Amino acid sequence: MIRPATALAVLAATLLLAGCPSTAPVVRKNADPLAIAAWHGQPRAVAAVVYMKSADPAGNSVQATLNVWRAADGRTRLLLTKIDVDVLSALIQPTGDFAAFAPRSGLRTEGALSDPKLPAGFADLRLLLDEVCDGPLAPDLATRPGNHGNVIEATAGGFTATITVDPASDEVREKVLRDAQGRLAYQVRYSLYKAFDDLHRPTKVEVIVGDGSSVVAYLRRFDALGDISAERMRFTIPDTAREVPAAEFLEHLDQ
Repeated sequence: MIRPATALAVLAATLLLAGCPSTAPVVRKNADPLAIAAWHGQPRAVAAVVYMKSADPAGNSVQATLNVWRAADGRTRLLLTKIDVDVLSALIQPTGDFAAFAPRSGLRTEGALSDPKLPAGFADLRLLLDEVCDGPLAPDLATRPGNHGNVIEATAGGFTATITVDPASDEVREKVLRDAQGRLAYQVRYSLYKAFDDLHRPTKVEVIVGDGSSVVAYLRRFDALGDISAERMRFTIPDTAREVPAAEFLEHLDQ
């Protein structure tokens, strides 16, 4: 069976790479990062549901549903479920500080997503959630035109990205991320774009991770809101929960 830590890392990678949709194509000679980001749109607050099927190199697979709520103040709540059973609940502050609880194991953990010592599952999570909420060209991406008209180069979260755009529209078709040593970290393909009011997101994202793992994610729901209610953002951890390091937390996530 696929390890929970691997599943979460793939999940994070996926969120890290959510895409964009399309209505009427906008033909451009050269890809314009600012224009493409504006076309995708940046909501004040987001509520989203993503269904995912991930697989490890051996072919073992796991299916899960991720519910994400990002408030106008930048806080993010997430709930990961498998077969309608809550597996992971967490609250992430705008600074990247987080607290997480695993209902099945009764364990809790906390830390900062910027900590380089965190396991990959948590280290990639913030970028993943940014992709879900902001799209493939998030506001904090450092972008520049590539060597070809339909290519955009960017840096984010310690990765360099090569983003390929459909030359006949503003839809992102592929994103390839490499680490500081130039090694392939993620290859992401976007398709089935859909307009959500004035926003655009791809509803299907296929991710191949550098270690051979993969995930197919479907955006089931994407709501742009003015804000998220205090009740929905409320995050509490039982007093009986046992605090453990992040690596141990992920190891026992599905138990």
